[in-house]
Formats: sequence, structure tokens, C-alpha cells
Amino acid sequence: MRPTRLQSLAILTGLTTLPSAFAWGAAGHEIVATIAQIYTQPDVLDKICSILNAYDDQIHEDEFSMTTTHKCHLASIATWADKLKYRMRWSAPLHYVNAVGDHPSDTCVFPGPEGWSGKPNINVLGGIYNTSNILLEYAQGEDERVMDVGLAQEALKFIVHFIGDMHMPLHLVGRDKGGNGVEVCWEGRRRKFHSVWDNYIVAKAIRDTGNNYSRPLPGGYEPVERHLRGAIYDPYIRRIIWEGVEGRWAEDLDGWLDCPKVDEDARKEAVKKGVFATLGNLFLPGWLTNWGTAETTVTDTDAICPYHWAKPIHALNCELLWPKEMDEPFNGASAHRRPRCKRWSEEEQREVVDIDEEPPYELDNPDYMTPIQERMLLEQFLAQGGVRLAGVLNYIFADRI
Repeated sequence: MRPTRLQSLAILTGLTTLPSAFAWGAAGHEIVATIAQIYTQPDVLDKICSILNAYDDQIHEDEFSMTTTHKCHLASIATWADKLKYRMRWSAPLHYVNAVGDHPSDTCVFPGPEGWSGKPNINVLGGIYNTSNILLEYAQGEDERVMDVGLAQEALKFIVHFIGDMHMPLHLVGRDKGGNGVEVCWEGRRRKFHSVWDNYIVAKAIRDTGNNYSRPLPGGYEPVERHLRGAIYDPYIRRIIWEGVEGRWAEDLDGWLDCPKVDEDARKEAVKKGVFATLGNLFLPGWLTNWGTAETTVTDTDAICPYHWAKPIHALNCELLWPKEMDEPFNGASAHRRPRCKRWSEEEQREVVDIDEEPPYELDNPDYMTPIQERMLLEQFLAQGGVRLAGVLNYIFADRI
């Protein structure tokens, strides 16, 4: 039996507690949240549950799943922000980030000299920055404006979702609305490129997970089994942890949580300007202001740095994830084109404008999928999202020493 890194990873995420220191579809978000729960310190999880269960009489069955081990499960709230995105339209831009001039696969800027599109810092990076600051203020009890448990509960639901969104590569792309305007063929049916990465590629990975992961992992991995919920993706989570977190990425985990040193005075000033802006309709009106030049990472602190974490994920869109062949003109003999790919369903047809009659690029081909599978990139994105979410929650809620 190889030594487990569960205990060492729990310590690792706990180190960020020092003061100095779906979107994915439903399955993707819940996988990220479950991995996060596995590595969240028990005392921190108790505090989170007390916030999420503060209004027991208002909890709906579809929001919280009671278990014999815990009062709540992060997976239960992982898709809350998507469910209410259209009712809370002000929150919609907080699920992604688009740079002006970003056009993979030939040009990837993050953000580049012209900065982000849309309102300054109203994006997923700003969303993580502001919700984490709200939760920090709540946990420290130093600002009466954020001592309302309802605000903390909402911020928790948002940050669980936003960190998941940040690890879906097409949520970081400015081209064609993150791939929503691009048609591809996936498993014989026309799909939006974005939808494939949001849902279908995760579903395929779950289906393809070997039967040897249908049983609990061997001794030493009780924390994993304790937080699984009997979901269809449980075997896939076991594979991600066994082959990835405990295997090929074991030496990379420190780096996943690393943040570069930032100007603390500038950061504090940014907090004063924007800590309430993400949920500003509840307390203070208005949106975030522009706090600096395009390359200024005002969303990052020494412990929570979404810009720093997202930048290498975004770069993979040019390296691999947005295939160059998809932009090649169709000449009747192009590789990986599926002329007879089935049309959209009637429901999907209503969501798509101006479907191109050119045969779509066949995304599920060996040239595209093999390097993604061999490098376990999909699994890496999900694991990084979970480990970083755990690190953020441990940093915010663990008792300071």
C-alpha cells in the first residue's frame, strides 16, 4: 500500500490559515464540491454547516442533502448559483471572464493590454475575490455590515460555484461567448462546443470509469468514503483521487495552493472599494470600480489568488483545448468532420441562432481526446477546483493560531 497523502493535504490546506499566508454542468460542480469537502478541515466543515443550516425551516430538499455524517454537503449547493442566475440577472457576468481580443486557438490573452470585456472586475475572478472577503469579514466578526448569516450563506453558495466555474477552461475564453456560438459534433450529435465541456465530456468520463472504482478505496482513505453520497460519479471521484491527487499530481499540490506576493496596501484599498460589490444589491448599491491596469491582479491576495490560478488553465485553450482544425475551411475532405451528424433536438434548436450548414468538427476524435485523456486534464481541472476550494474555506474559517 502506497502512503496516503490525505493527511498531508489536510495539513497543506490548513497552512493557509496563517494570517501571513458547474459553468460546469451539475455533475462537474458537484464533483468539485465533493472533492473540496473531502479536504476541508472537520472544524471548518462544522462552521460551514452551521451557516448553511441557519434557517432549517427554510431549507428545501433540493438544496441540502442531510447525511448520517454531516448536516450538509457542499455538493448540495454547488449548482445553486446556476439555478438562480436568470432570476438574479446581475450575477450572470460573475460566472465567467472574457478578455478583449481573446481568440483561441491562435491568440490567447489573459487579459492583455485592452483588459477584460464588460464592467471592470464584474467577472468570475471578481466574484471569488468579493465573496471570499465577505466570508473573511463574517468569520472574523469585525464588520457589522457582514454579520448577517443570510449574507454569509449566500456568499458561501456563490463561492462554491464560482471556484468550480473558474476551473472550466471555456469560462475563461472571450471568443464566441466561451464556445457557445460554435457547433461541434459529439458522439454523433450536434452540440455547442461549450456544452460539451460543461456536460458531455464529464458524462463520458463518468461512464468510462473502470469497475475497479465501484468499490471503496482501500484502508487509509476513509475520509474519501465518508464524504461520498452514493452518486453516479462516486467511482470517478475515487479515480481522480487515487490516480491523480495521490498519484501523478502528488508532488504538485503545494503549487496548486501557492499565491504570489501582492502589495498588501493596494489589496486593502481594493477591499475597501469592492468587498460588498458582488452582493451589493443586498447592502450597498453599485458595481466594482476599475482598480488598476489590465494586468493588475487586484483580485488576488497572498492566500486566495483566482487570477494566478486561472491563467495557466486559460493558456491551455490555445495549446490544446480549442482545436486549430475547427477553424480550417471545409473542402469536402477535411479530417474530423461529420456531415451526417444528427441535428439539434427541438429543444436545443430553440437555444441556437444561425446554425452553420457546414459539417461540424467531430470533437470526439482520437487526435483531440487522446492527449486530454493521457494528461488527465479534465480530472486535473476538477481536482484543482476541489483542492483550491478546500484551501479557501480552510483559510477563511479555520481558527487562527
